[in-house]
Amino acid sequence: MLLVRGNGDRDVTADPSGGLSPERSAWCARQLDPAAVDRVRAWPLSTTLEVEGLGRVLACHAVPGDDKIGRAHV
Repeated sequence: MLLVRGNGDRDVTADPSGGLSPERSAWCARQLDPAAVDRVRAWPLSTTLEVEGLGRVLACHAVPGDDKIGRAHV
């Protein structure tokens, strides 16, 4: 399974009160035990994989290295 970390994951595992939806983030944070929080924090911000017919593909939430930017300009 391929996982990449995004802004919601950051909000829940860092400071739930500082996210876009503090109540929702706080509820989600309470559902996670410390081991789950550590696993989510370890997810990469981006990763690459080989896709048949396409080649190497970048997977990220928003833009590589920053989960807060809304769109990438290419």
